[in-house]
Parts: sequence; C-alpha cells; structure tokens
Amino acid sequence: MPPLYSRIWFAINYHVGTYGGTRYLRLVPKLKAISKEQADARSNMTGRIVDSYSNISTVKLFSHTSQEADYAQDSMMRFLTTVYGQMRLVTVINVLVQIIKWLACELSAPRDNNAGKTK
Repeated sequence: MPPLYSRIWFAINYHVGTYGGTRYLRLVPKLKAISKEQADARSNMTGRIVDSYSNISTVKLFSHTSQEADYAQDSMMRFLTTVYGQMRLVTVINVLVQIIKWLACELSAPRDNNAGKTK
C-alpha cells in the first residue's frame, strides 16, 4: 500500500485537477467569444483610422478636427474594452495553471521527516 502522503497527494491533485479542468473548460468558450469581439473591434478601429488617413484632404476641407478625432477615439475605446475583458480571462487561466503547478510540485516533493532534529 502506498504511503499516506502519496494517497493524500493523489486525492488533492485529482480534486484540484478536476476543478481546474472544469473551470478551464468553462473559460475557453468565453475566451473564444471575447476574442471574436476583439477581432471585430480591431477591424473596425483599423478601418476608421485608414478611412481618416485615406480621405485626409477631404477631412481637412470639410470636417472638424475634433469630429474626426472623436470618431477614431470611439473605436479605440470600444477595442480597449474588449482587450480588458480578454486579459481578465487570460489572467484567471494563468492563475489557475500556476496554482495547479504549485500544488503538483509542492505535494510531489519528497518529505524529510527528520529535518531540524538533532541527535
């Protein structure tokens, strides 16, 4: 029969892995949806900036500078909103991976039961 700490390590690792795995599987579809939103927002932002530069002579003749700046800034703020959401999810995933890695290393390390004892 394996030692007690091996059985405890297996039980904790199993439960942490199961929880982390199910949590991870819930986060991946959310990350996929936010990534799609971010790609759309980036495309919109890039399109607005390119439109402003390609029509610069028309903009200079007929538009107000602040109106064009607000137009581009609006798309940049929408893009950044999607970036913030995506980074929150990526941070949660990274923290989960680090916790699982730490637990695996900590619980699988050999124990010295005689540490600190003098003869």
